[in-house]
Amino acid sequence: PPPKAARREPGGDAPSLLAPTTITDPMDPRVAEFADLKNVRAPARAGLFIAEGPETISLLLGSDVPIKSVFVKQSVLERLREKMEAAQARGRFDVFVGSPAVMAQVCGFADSRGSLACGIPRTTPAQEGLARLKTQARWRLLA
Repeated sequence: PPPKAARREPGGDAPSLLAPTTITDPMDPRVAEFADLKNVRAPARAGLFIAEGPETISLLLGSDVPIKSVFVKQSVLERLREKMEAAQARGRFDVFVGSPAVMAQVCGFADSRGSLACGIPRTTPAQEGLARLKTQARWRLLA
């Protein structure tokens, strides 16, 4: 059965922050950043990174790195639910759930582990400084 939009916590009145969306069509544009992971230059992932595997996603959820979306199978959603809810409290991101077959079709790997996350890398002060230099007309930076 598809996941419920909001779940009430046991013994409490507050609904869960998670509102997972079930993905049944591998061509769904909402999971485009996870499509064809073998293509490292896919336009849908420009400026983003992909984390794969429950352990890696757990670390990402516990960090302060911004998350764009998570795409997992139902069992991984249940395993990581508490960490996802804590991360959602810090910053909202989309949560998608798909069957192993749909996930494999989306990412292009038959042996998908059923857990993907899309993060937004932080820039360092040095990177920000280089970007400013590149935009100044009087400077010519070859990097």
